[in-house]
Amino acid sequence: AEPVNVKLLGSMSEYFSQVVKVHKLKEVLALRGFHRLVPLSGGDPLTVPVVPLAKEKIDWLPALEMKGEGIYLELNPQRINSWSSLPAVSKRMEIINRNYRTYLKTINSEASSFTPTAGLVLTHTLAHLLLKELSLSAGYGIASMRERMYVSTDAHFYGFLIYTATQSLSGTLGGLVREGDPARLEKIIIQALENAKWCSSDPLCKESTGQGPNSLNLAACHNCALVPETSCEHYNCYLDRVLLVGENEGYFN
Repeated sequence: AEPVNVKLLGSMSEYFSQVVKVHKLKEVLALRGFHRLVPLSGGDPLTVPVVPLAKEKIDWLPALEMKGEGIYLELNPQRINSWSSLPAVSKRMEIINRNYRTYLKTINSEASSFTPTAGLVLTHTLAHLLLKELSLSAGYGIASMRERMYVSTDAHFYGFLIYTATQSLSGTLGGLVREGDPARLEKIIIQALENAKWCSSDPLCKESTGQGPNSLNLAACHNCALVPETSCEHYNCYLDRVLLVGENEGYFN
């Protein structure tokens, strides 16, 4: 089945520029090599030096083909551009970037082509919150669901795909795509944002100036925004639910 564009209803429609129900998708996982000691925390994994799979140069890679389904959401770039210039947002991003620079020093790397931005943190945190909420309504365990980020600050593009994929047909049963219906999806988004307002570790979580791997998260912990690491593209880093629902900083406030 071809991807189907849907239109969100009500108050959520102004925050998103596109929503697509992906009835069928194919994911190919290829093993390029090994990377140890210091895990990648951002940027393009294809540019990271790795230990090769063989002593001689080979023209093939071991790969696994997966089949599944998903929902793609794209945030409104105009709203994000105006929101990210708010002083309260810039203040929180400065904390994350300061922690990121400290992390680079610990791995003896003073420079990096990757820089966390407000748009990335917003999009990534929303993806995590929806992953947790969709796992309760779609019938899939959260460990079997994943995110795929499509974020480019230069191109003003902020999207993400939430999907499930397995080697069998169980990844295409339709439970996740069904949640992409406008009325159902809007309720799920609103419920995820309502849950993000409060964490059982608050006020410590909400007032944190650095927690999680390498202190690259602010208001995000296992009780509110973290997901299984196999589900996350950024190793559970660059998360802050205050940027979604904060009184002064929240994109959805």
